[in-house]
Amino acid sequence: MKFDEMLQSIFDAIKHRDLDKLFSTASFDEDVVMIIPNGAFIKGRSAVANLHAAWFADPDWQMDMKLLRSIETPEMGFALVQVDYK
Repeated sequence: MKFDEMLQSIFDAIKHRDLDKLFSTASFDEDVVMIIPNGAFIKGRSAVANLHAAWFADPDWQMDMKLLRSIETPEMGFALVQVDYK
């Protein structure tokens, strides 16, 4: 999968609150670490999955994402995304 296709899959998974699709886009193993907006560290696949499951279950939010810039090389991908979270 190309980087731009992966980004679109992530955007779609979040928009449709699809945890399985989100987790199919990248490697979420037990070593995964996520830093959330309040600065807290979420460590491990199950903790990240539980966080997203609770978030996706909450009906009172909407998130619009606009890709402003992306760079892809054979070694890495970078994306600058403007997010409007309501």
